[in-house]
Amino acid sequence: MMKRFAVRLALAIALIAALNAPVQAGVRVLVVDETKTLASTMRVAGLVGALRGTGLFDVSHRLADVESSWDDPLAGSEPPPDEAPQDLILIVPRGIDDGSADWIWIASNGLFSLPPASAPGSS
Repeated sequence: MMKRFAVRLALAIALIAALNAPVQAGVRVLVVDETKTLASTMRVAGLVGALRGTGLFDVSHRLADVESSWDDPLAGSEPPPDEAPQDLILIVPRGIDDGSADWIWIASNGLFSLPPASAPGSS
């Protein structure tokens, strides 16, 4: 189930990013992994590799240690001062391991905040 979901997610993000033109600068994506098992962490790593493999994304990957799927995985962490803000943040929750969560979080400032070459309506 997680594998199909990861593939569908990667394809959906690639479609969103490549609506009208090839991405020139790349969409900056942060993937936050809250999972606890080796198998789930490897699946998330596969998702990161698939996103990187498209050439459309500049992907960062962080592991987060949280008590529940509802905790803020980025609390207390500061991005490096020279790092540009992320366009999309994908959070794979802790509960995906045991089936108590069947979703992922996708956070952004909206599709129109993406780089111009990948934003909807750009030509």
